[in-house]
Amino acid sequence: MSILSLNERDVEALIDTQLRNLGWTDNPKDRHRTVYRQAAKTSEQQNRLHGRADYILYASNSNKPLMVIETKKPGKDLERGLEQGKQYARDLECPLVIATNGVQLKTWHMTFGTPLYKNGDELDSLINEAEALAYRQNNKITTISRKVLKNRKELITLFADVNDRLRRDGIRSGPDRFSEFANILFLKLISEIEAGKESTGTQPLIAKDYRWEIFRRKGGLDLLNHIRNTVIPYFQDIYDDSGIFTQLKIKRATTLEDIIHKLDTLSLVDIDSDIKGDAFEYFLQAYNKENKDLSEYFTPRHLIKFMVRLINPKFGERVYDPFCGTGGMLIEAFKHLRPNIPHDDERLLNELRENTIYGREITTTARVAKMNMILIGDGHHNIEHMDSLENPVDAKYDVCITNIPLSQGSDFGGLYDVPKGGGDSFCFQHCIRSLKNSANARGCIIMPFQFLKALSDVKEIMYAKYKLEFSVVFALPVKVFLPYTSTRAVILHIKRIHDRPAGVAFVNIRDDGYTLDNKRAKREGVESDLEQVLSGKKDIQTNNASEGITIIRFEDLVANKYSLLDTDYLSFELRSSRYPTRYLKELITETDERKQDTKCDVWSVTNSPSGFKLSREMFTEQVYSKDTAGYKLVSPRHFAYSPARVNVGSININDQDVVGAVSPAYVVFKVIDENVLDPDYLYTLIKTTQIKDMIAKLCGGTVRQSLNFNDLLRIKIPLPDIHTQQAISRNFMDGLRRYKEAEKNIARAAFTVPKQL
Repeated sequence: MSILSLNERDVEALIDTQLRNLGWTDNPKDRHRTVYRQAAKTSEQQNRLHGRADYILYASNSNKPLMVIETKKPGKDLERGLEQGKQYARDLECPLVIATNGVQLKTWHMTFGTPLYKNGDELDSLINEAEALAYRQNNKITTISRKVLKNRKELITLFADVNDRLRRDGIRSGPDRFSEFANILFLKLISEIEAGKESTGTQPLIAKDYRWEIFRRKGGLDLLNHIRNTVIPYFQDIYDDSGIFTQLKIKRATTLEDIIHKLDTLSLVDIDSDIKGDAFEYFLQAYNKENKDLSEYFTPRHLIKFMVRLINPKFGERVYDPFCGTGGMLIEAFKHLRPNIPHDDERLLNELRENTIYGREITTTARVAKMNMILIGDGHHNIEHMDSLENPVDAKYDVCITNIPLSQGSDFGGLYDVPKGGGDSFCFQHCIRSLKNSANARGCIIMPFQFLKALSDVKEIMYAKYKLEFSVVFALPVKVFLPYTSTRAVILHIKRIHDRPAGVAFVNIRDDGYTLDNKRAKREGVESDLEQVLSGKKDIQTNNASEGITIIRFEDLVANKYSLLDTDYLSFELRSSRYPTRYLKELITETDERKQDTKCDVWSVTNSPSGFKLSREMFTEQVYSKDTAGYKLVSPRHFAYSPARVNVGSININDQDVVGAVSPAYVVFKVIDENVLDPDYLYTLIKTTQIKDMIAKLCGGTVRQSLNFNDLLRIKIPLPDIHTQQAISRNFMDGLRRYKEAEKNIARAAFTVPKQL
């Protein structure tokens, strides 16, 4: 089931388990009880309460309230729960408030009037008593020491040095050098984790003789042979997996000595934090962001968290990522499930580690995913190094969550229902086939934006044969995967059909909470569209054009060949209570007059009021062809725009008495009958905010926004009589012409040599 199908009692059951795992005590008979449900600890406090708080948490051996927790059913606005919690906190003079639906959290510090932050990010999980006590003095806490944080950042610099050393050792391939370093980094991290277990009285898994603190003392061939012949086989045996390590490719013992010496000075795991394997994840993403050594791009962490919370895997379900890379999706799914299992139930923990997480990866990165899983608590057993497309899976998993490899070639299309469409088609078909025939089977898949219009036969099979349906389509911003790629993508939420197919909710994600540039920095204090979906603030089940939400009925979906693009279902009408309206398809037509020997200037379209400009004046080098025969002519009162770059340029009218020429790639069009539609009036409308917004919605494309002329024809405009049109446009066009004349005068003045005084 997805988060939208949980009820409030389910949420409370999750909270109960999570609080117990964090060390809070809810047993009414325990004199050290710290958790009170629906009531305060003392009668005096209860008398002050205006209502019944879901949870009130106290410090050990204290009557002073520490935290109020309000629970809500998923889909209900968490803001309301937070406001409720604030009221109870005011009644009790309690410093901390959390509102949660069991998946998403909202927090508040009553003293500082801000959310709570942990290790630089807004708090997104419940906390233990020690952390709650620390929050009494501050709205921000750090559970990782500064030394560890500093050392993690130094990993990137260190690998740059090691990278060069490995290259000189004869390891030429970037992925091979990275893989070699990953081997050694894993040994360092797992040794630190095991040492941390000992310090807390927990039985370690790895014997001391095979840990970092022992073999780091060796040197020369003794060190090289010890790791090759003793340490690596030991780890393969302990984890019952020969696929975790590859044999070291390092030839020179001095190279290995140098790497171990450099890593030895770093402390990467803090036993007082719950981060552990995140150091490895940090390195994987931060390093590849700068160097691309893995030749792949990572799904941003906040998108992974959103997808896992949206699909909400439950204990007892099998979670599958057929294209798992370094394991980001599976790691987050494991972390999502782990707090909901009693920490002292070894049987359930083994079920989580061994029968819950499943992944495949075609490259040797599969073993990095295995290491990653081990470092965060295990679950590596079912990560396989294989080509998923060569090995279809039928009805095996409850949840499929993945980011498909873009445009991956494959020779195995014949294994699928629709043996065409390339890698994107086969990847998607693999995912839908993998889901069980159970009521709660569901998927969350990142696909390229083109999928919305493409592969109609694949979508039809999904509905007809596999009895799955699209529940929600989340259209992501164009630059969400920077700095790796500008390719636009969508997140598809898929679920089992019940009775008859329901409608599809198309949700335009305009703000994902991060800057849309290469830095992709978190925008503090911004509640992203993704967060609003999870908290219930954004209702994705109701049409709301202003919020970018379109509900597509199933019958309309079929009629439009399973197009999932919202603009195929929207009305683009510039409404007017005073005038009748008509579609542009009735009023304008495309022209295709071509330049032969006609002597005319080549123009470019600009986004400024200047309109068309001479291309030779806009660019330092000639960008148009030397042979301009075949360029399209733009006659007076005709329009032109670049369909591939409408977001950079614009739609402009030729308001001069001369003919210009534009690239053959441009769209040129004219008004069919100027006695019905005045071109100046149309241009005036095109420059209005309303028409610009419509054009923005009609624009498709994965990197640059493009506008198909047939989509432009779908816009409906108010059409008064011709004299009223001319009156409406007169002031705008007169002002535009004055601007252009002033611009010319400024240009003349700038290039006129003044007379000597």
